[in-house]
Amino acid sequence: PRDWLSLSADKAVLKEYSLASDYGGNVMRRQALEYMKDTSVEGMLADITSRVAEVESLGLDTRDITAERNHVQEQIRSIELPKEPDENGQLQEIALNNPADPINEYRNSFILNQVLPEDVTISSAAIYSGYYLSHRKKRSGTGIYPEFQQPTGMAEDLLFDCYLFEKCGRYGAEMDKSRLKYQIEYIIAGKDSDMENLEKVAGHLLLWREVANVIYLFSDEAKCAQAELLALALSAVLLVPELLEPVKYSILFAWAYVESVQDVKCLLSGGKIPLMKTQEDWETGIGTIIGFSGKVPDADGAERGLSYEDYLRVMLFMEDDTTKNLRAMDIMEMDIRLTPGNAYFCMDACFDSCVGDISITSAFGYRFDIQRRYGYY
Repeated sequence: PRDWLSLSADKAVLKEYSLASDYGGNVMRRQALEYMKDTSVEGMLADITSRVAEVESLGLDTRDITAERNHVQEQIRSIELPKEPDENGQLQEIALNNPADPINEYRNSFILNQVLPEDVTISSAAIYSGYYLSHRKKRSGTGIYPEFQQPTGMAEDLLFDCYLFEKCGRYGAEMDKSRLKYQIEYIIAGKDSDMENLEKVAGHLLLWREVANVIYLFSDEAKCAQAELLALALSAVLLVPELLEPVKYSILFAWAYVESVQDVKCLLSGGKIPLMKTQEDWETGIGTIIGFSGKVPDADGAERGLSYEDYLRVMLFMEDDTTKNLRAMDIMEMDIRLTPGNAYFCMDACFDSCVGDISITSAFGYRFDIQRRYGYY
């Protein structure tokens, strides 16, 4: 039989290609947004942006409460304590016995021990981050093609966050078939174990609550008066009036911290806490500071305010986009590698689209150049 066309391929070149990890992970993000395109976030967007604006206006993420508290402690240390003779006639300093001191010591303990019940079992899952996309050297393609709309904007950011909450587990809503159990916490914290990620997120949450509670407590004249009366009950303060103000404020800082620990305990137990409290929302009394036992009491689950998930959504929305993309792809790699035959799966080996140039010639003197693009559009 005769070859009526007599064609041969002279050239077949993959000219351009894009990988899931290209453009800071925005190639993957575009695919996720395409998956979520029928989900409306209009109402959620107003809520999340107002919450982020409140976090920023209150300085929850920027105010250095630790420095303020340390400054108060330095003021106390700089004031010489009064002395009185002991039974041998030797002058001895009168101990200050500041009720804030045991709470300041308590601050240094493991945060999860402060905010979780003793009978709660924390996931022990851990990884080596060097095996995953956000830490290793990545392959790279040509990024997002110009004709594709890049996934930018607050609505797109929130839609991607909704995708992550749909596909990832978190504390209190773990997924069984996942490498790490606290995946949202990993995307926010980026640590190598569930315990470290939960510890970092709980610490961040505790800081937010402490700043908010200090703001409220300093504005409450009745509670400030209670702290002042407690300070005046100390012998050293009565003898050295200069101690009154710094000791009062050290008590207020301690009181705010105890309230904050109780807040985080409430959130991790399924309750709600408003970003900014009112008098009706305040739970602890000044008696909690007196003779502190080393354990913050549990709070009843409040019905007003934000849940733990709501706080996570605010934290996730405020996270850097590229960091969020890459850590999300870490999670994808972790879980896909658990499936049969995919032990070495890599997101930076996943094609999104490619362009091929093919040159075909015929024995009869004809030549054809063909360009084709294939991909997930």
